[in-house]
Amino acid sequence: GDTATANALDDYEEGTWTPAVASDASASAYNYRNGYYTKIGRQVRVTCQFRISTIGSFSGATINLQGLPYNIGNHSNYDPIGVIMIKSAATAKNDIYVRGVSNSNYVRIESNNGNTSSDRNCNANMFDTDTICFMDFTYFIA
Repeated sequence: GDTATANALDDYEEGTWTPAVASDASASAYNYRNGYYTKIGRQVRVTCQFRISTIGSFSGATINLQGLPYNIGNHSNYDPIGVIMIKSAATAKNDIYVRGVSNSNYVRIESNNGNTSSDRNCNANMFDTDTICFMDFTYFIA
């Protein structure tokens, strides 16, 4: 039988979003913040790049990148991860990644820091003036 109608792409969207550093860390100003997304059905792929021009409040051990175009779905046992690269950081970090937080519009920057508990957050002092971040992340909405 004909399955073309059942497989028709009926929910496709492209757009922009504005990434922002938040939580225990926040930037006062940026040289630029560029974010792009593609949504196909329930799947959303986001990419972004930004450069911090002025350091704001940076303390503690949680760094969130907020402003995703759609909230991450609350799916059982679902913690989507993505890639991030940080250039000109104040503190060098290895094995960093972003992890999505269910029912939110942000990802958390984490590291394979050898901690065996659930706390794998990167310290906020990693950022500095002129730090540049690149991120690529795919997730499902509700």
